[in-house]
Amino acid sequence: MALSSQQNLEISKMFQQPHVVMANVDLVVATKAAELRMQHRELKKTPDAIHLATAMHWNCDAMHTYDKNDLLSLNGKIRRRDGVLLDIETPDRAGLGPLFSQASSEDDERI
Repeated sequence: MALSSQQNLEISKMFQQPHVVMANVDLVVATKAAELRMQHRELKKTPDAIHLATAMHWNCDAMHTYDKNDLLSLNGKIRRRDGVLLDIETPDRAGLGPLFSQASSEDDERI
């Protein structure tokens, strides 16, 4: 299903927010993602491992996810590159805006 022009604009705005980090997957991140998959059996999906490895590499304060089965169980177990524990948490829906208000409800129903 194709997105409307308005939806594409909202997604573009989301990526321009100061708390969003755009990062390429390089060999360092890909290798770390593979290591994470081997070390943590609860990390079942490669895209989740890539997102987690990216957050670790860039020393993100927090990684937000709706994935209750895999990523949230790793909160308090993963250290960023600088050695600080990475917070893995569910986003505060109040601050997400209209782009995620509908997606949040749909995600809850799938989980």
